[in-house]
Amino acid sequence: MATVNPHAMQQAQGSGQGAAGVSNVTYDLLSMLHNALEALTAVETYLRDAQTANDREAEALITEWRDFTSQQAEQLRGMVATRLASSGG
Repeated sequence: MATVNPHAMQQAQGSGQGAAGVSNVTYDLLSMLHNALEALTAVETYLRDAQTANDREAEALITEWRDFTSQQAEQLRGMVATRLASSGG
């Protein structure tokens, strides 16, 4: 099944809104949030693997990455919420 590119649809429509009724930037931020949350779910497995292997170096790096990504996800969540609330959608 083909995926619809919201940016292409927006350009074809000639407006600042995508097919979902939100701006392309809001859609992009929402996609970034989705990807960050999926990554945070997966990274828990990676962290357990490092712990099981007793690889403290990998564990430290994965933990640092998880914490950074979690902060970014929270920032994205706030931006998306604000933009959706201000657009009424």
